[in-house]
Parts: sequence; C-alpha cells; structure tokens
Amino acid sequence: MISLTRMDKEMLPFITAKLSTYEYDANKVEVYLEFHGLSEKKTASLDNRKFIIDVQPFGNKEKSFNTTSSPASVIENAVELTFEITSLYNTSKEDHVLELNFTFNILRKNGRTAKSLMKNPLKAFLLVYETVESCSFLDFVNRERRFRRSITVNQVNSDAKVGLKPFTASADFALCKVTPFPVNFTEIGLDWIVYPEVQDIGSCRGICPMKSVVTGYGLIQTICFENTKRGQPPSCYPSEFGSMTIIYTDYLDNRPVIAKFSDMIVKKCKCI
Repeated sequence: MISLTRMDKEMLPFITAKLSTYEYDANKVEVYLEFHGLSEKKTASLDNRKFIIDVQPFGNKEKSFNTTSSPASVIENAVELTFEITSLYNTSKEDHVLELNFTFNILRKNGRTAKSLMKNPLKAFLLVYETVESCSFLDFVNRERRFRRSITVNQVNSDAKVGLKPFTASADFALCKVTPFPVNFTEIGLDWIVYPEVQDIGSCRGICPMKSVVTGYGLIQTICFENTKRGQPPSCYPSEFGSMTIIYTDYLDNRPVIAKFSDMIVKKCKCI
C-alpha cells in the first residue's frame, strides 16, 4: 500500500509505502505520479518532457539521489510520469525496513523546481514487478478465478465471438475506419484495473462499398444480400490490434502489478 501526504504548500510531497514481505530483490520498482488541475495549455506543453526527481529517503542508509523521470504522458487533462527507485527499495529490504519513506522534489533540467507540477493535486502508485508480461488479455482473465465472477467480463468474452450483424449504411458515416471508443474500466465493473482509468480502445465503423470486397465468397454474399436480403453486406471489422499496458491489483498481496496485454486496442480496420 502507498500513501502520499503534503502537510502544506511549502512542504514536499511525502510518500510512505509498506514493503513486500517476500524475500527477493525486485527487478524494477517505479513510482507512478499522476498530476491534476493544470490548464489545458500547460498540460499540452508538458507532453513528452522529462524531469529530474530529487529523492530524500528517511530511515534508510540510502542517501539522497537524483533520477530522471520517464517522458511525461498527457492523458486528457492529467500529466503522468514515473521514476525508478529500485535501489532504494532493495536497500530497504536489505536493512529489514518495513516501510519505504521519502520526499521528492520535481526539477526542470536547469535545476529549478517544476512549480506547475509540485503545486497541483497528484496521485501516486508504487509499482513493483519482475517482468512485463505479454499475453492475451482473454487468457489472463480466463485463468484468474476471481475475475470469472464478473458478469461484465463474461459478457465481453461471449460478445467477442459475435459480430455477424449487418451494417446499415448511413450518410452520417464515412468509409470503414478506426473511430474513438473510450472505455471507463470502473464503470464496466473492472475496478481491479488501477491504471488506466479510461482508455480509447478504438472501434471499426463506416461504410463498406462493393469494391472493398476482397474474396469471391464476400462478393457472392454481398450480391445475395442486395438481391434477396439473405446473408449480410461487407462489414467493417478490426484487422490489426495493438497492446495495452495495464496496472492491476494482485489479489494475493494487493500489490500493483504492471502487465502488457496483446490484442487490446484497434489499430486498423477492413471490410470483410
């Protein structure tokens, strides 16, 4: 578990986190920070910028140190960045310290405090993991017993096998392409996903003209549909998927786990 406190505007943010009881050194430990309350203009100006994090440990033989954050990522109106503290975490384990405690100050490359970030509300997560897993999200859900209880997840699994509904052309739609489809994981019952809260997974929508048919089977079925209303017209479907990095809570020890799941975001669409 991790908590973040700020006594007042003049104090640096203070992070305290309970260490894992497992007797092994973590391959990588990061602190994930999410900043809110910045203006739209300011948020956009911080996209992909790197910052220096000045870390001041407490109750640990590790001395204060600086480390460079990951490139800042802008998601809607929030700014996100992470910085690595693996050595601090492992040193605390070696010293049999039960909690990880430190303050931090975010600096620009010129050494000055990044006031636009430090004065705004923020959330923090401690990420402790050995490897970044790459696998099918459906395989992951199926092998995790606790997630089988979710009606929403079961519906997602069954609906994924469906998709042979005719697409009704409309003048409001353009040709078949990827369109936005943001999903709030908490709203659909997947509250065990810590990050991201909202993700645009994409959707395939649009008209599929006759010339888009690429197989003889598709051509015959399209002609059949137009003449007899049997079968279906060419429909807009995903043809290429991308991966998504998800942080979820491990149900055994309640630690955040970061994993990379394949086939989660629509990248390309085609008519079939």
